[in-house]
Amino acid sequence: MKIMAFGIGILTAFITMNAVAEIMTEEQEKAYEQQKKQRKKEAFVKAPDVIASYANSIGCIFNLNPENIVEFPEGGNRLFAVFSIDVGCSGGSNMSRPVFVELELSIASMQYYINFEHSGPSQTPMSIPQTVEKIYVKDEKLWYSALEHDWNKDGICCPSVPVTAELKFENGMWIGVPVDLPGNKKTRN
Repeated sequence: MKIMAFGIGILTAFITMNAVAEIMTEEQEKAYEQQKKQRKKEAFVKAPDVIASYANSIGCIFNLNPENIVEFPEGGNRLFAVFSIDVGCSGGSNMSRPVFVELELSIASMQYYINFEHSGPSQTPMSIPQTVEKIYVKDEKLWYSALEHDWNKDGICCPSVPVTAELKFENGMWIGVPVDLPGNKKTRN
């Protein structure tokens, strides 16, 4: 008898929720969508702090350009970012490396959180150039621009060879798929 009463209670709650949704006016629906967009914008503003908190838990000398946080796909609920960090605080010059992270928007709290399955040093292979300058969306794909060393002329501090690559997540790793552009060096994969 209790099970039947519980089932009826759930059905009643479901019907009540649907009835409320159906009586929401078009104006109320627009106001709700506007509020949702505003909360998403507020969450985006806080994304650098979420990334910094994560990064400072895995290393030192954290550097993030806020322009390197992009929404992909546009209008979706995921952000992608790249930052550089000295993983494990090993010290020394030129020890920082890039780390790609994915953030997902929690619909319940309207806050971004790190997706650990697609984020971190272990998912960013050493084949990604050390100096990733930019991450961006182009032609509905995720890309990065970086600099690699020309060991015949560049000092360890100062890579000079531009590299552009499509960024993909495959087999648990981020990979850079280089494109043929004038002056573009093929990256190691």
